[in-house]
Amino acid sequence: MKYALIILIYAISICSAQFGNNQSMSKTGTTVAQFLKIGMDARSTGMGGAVAGQKAILSGIYWNPASIAGHKGIGVQFGSYDWLVAMKYQFAIVGIDLGEKGVIGLSVINLSSPDDLVRTVSEPHGTGEKFSTNDLSAGFTYSKMLTDRFSLGGSFKYIQQNIWHSTARTFAVDIGTLFETPFYGTRLGVSISNYGGKMRMEGRDQKISVDPDQDNQGNVEFVNAVYETEYFPLPLFFRVGLSGEFIKTESLHWHMA
Repeated sequence: MKYALIILIYAISICSAQFGNNQSMSKTGTTVAQFLKIGMDARSTGMGGAVAGQKAILSGIYWNPASIAGHKGIGVQFGSYDWLVAMKYQFAIVGIDLGEKGVIGLSVINLSSPDDLVRTVSEPHGTGEKFSTNDLSAGFTYSKMLTDRFSLGGSFKYIQQNIWHSTARTFAVDIGTLFETPFYGTRLGVSISNYGGKMRMEGRDQKISVDPDQDNQGNVEFVNAVYETEYFPLPLFFRVGLSGEFIKTESLHWHMA
């Protein structure tokens, strides 16, 4: 319990500093990697994301990496479903039980769009080219039971976004804890997700040719230039979950979260 309180206090301090620094700036047009806000699986999403306090579920890699510490054997979970405006969301998880050494997990999330026409002001019906978008998150997770009631887990993730010929990429970590109380198996889970670097779009779509001095003739008329985009932070999440098995019989298993 002592370790859980220390990590909880540290997590709150990180989030407070992050949110405090962002209060004075406008959020308009300053978002990246919004696909990280999409719940990974239907079960957890159907519960409103109230799964940070549950254990031994592979999809817990997304909500709380400490929750896979109780996983046994080798497990695989994957899913694919349609998202808004013909986009497709897909994920895959592999969990491997290492016995007393803990549990490791591998996860991949992908959000992609179909090809669409490139349109400009002068050619609103299309230039003949097509573009698409693709978002990717690939992570490695390690989780371990430090005591019979307390587990700690963390994920290291590579995050990338592609829009036509432009790409943004960074790294991030997730950290989580899970503590099981002696009261009806009640569990308290705390996690921080997407704590990492900022992202900005770069690529040949930002390359342009400009005339640095349009008022005078005889100078260099075209100079290669680049649109320099700004860095924006990842969506940071701080989750606290509580769950318990209040009724558990042969005919009824009542789990609340």
